[in-house]
Amino acid sequence: MNKRKIEEKRREIINLIRPSNRSGSHAGCFRAYASESEEHIRKKFEVWLTLSKLGFEVYTEAILNDNKRPDILAIKNGRMFIYEIIESETEEECKQKILSYPNAFACHIIKDLNDIKQIAKEI
Repeated sequence: MNKRKIEEKRREIINLIRPSNRSGSHAGCFRAYASESEEHIRKKFEVWLTLSKLGFEVYTEAILNDNKRPDILAIKNGRMFIYEIIESETEEECKQKILSYPNAFACHIIKDLNDIKQIAKEI
């Protein structure tokens, strides 16, 4: 894909994010909430850090136009990915949540640190 096509795809992806969450101040920012468990925050941080080091444009807790809020949304080379961290919810609950996201995203479930290490190998 040439640079122009990649940028067009990126813009399409960005337009799925609520305008207040797509500003430059949100991209690359790590966000966590007091209501999240410490383990959930740690896993989310590790995914954020791994993807950032791999050159992804990373959004944590970005709200999509349909009010869905994935743990992590990542963009690179016109491709988009969603990562959901399993901590307090079951894998089945997480899978149901993923079904509600736009079909354009490749979605991944993160259960433990081995899944985070796998990200780097797959990309």
